[in-house]
Amino acid sequence: MNITIELENNAAPHNQSGVNRYGGVFKSKRELAYIKDLAYKINELYDVEQFTDTPISVTYRFGIKPPKSWSKKKTQQALAHEIYPTGKNIGDIDNLVKSTQDVLMNTGIIDDDSNVVSLLASKEYSDYPYIHIRIEKV
Repeated sequence: MNITIELENNAAPHNQSGVNRYGGVFKSKRELAYIKDLAYKINELYDVEQFTDTPISVTYRFGIKPPKSWSKKKTQQALAHEIYPTGKNIGDIDNLVKSTQDVLMNTGIIDDDSNVVSLLASKEYSDYPYIHIRIEKV
């Protein structure tokens, strides 16, 4: 199964959480918006296969739109893959995977992330934000 989704905003990493005064953990507005947007698009746009009780391989590719504040030259370098999205505000790739995999579990595509036996993830600059997800039975 292949899923490619264009996003309104760049993917949000997991663990951008805070702790309230009572010790409860909450997710950032950015992560909550990403989770809601991705779950809606998966449910509305795809008749998805469910992977239950089977080993699976998952590939994630995150497209990150360059900041508007960048010069035209720097943006062109980013789109030519001469500059990679490594800034702290973009998020670590493992946290991008975590937040996305949580959505796959919440939408019922994956019943348990312990079934993921192979994982490949990458992030790159692109003209528009997107996420490409490929899930295969092993």
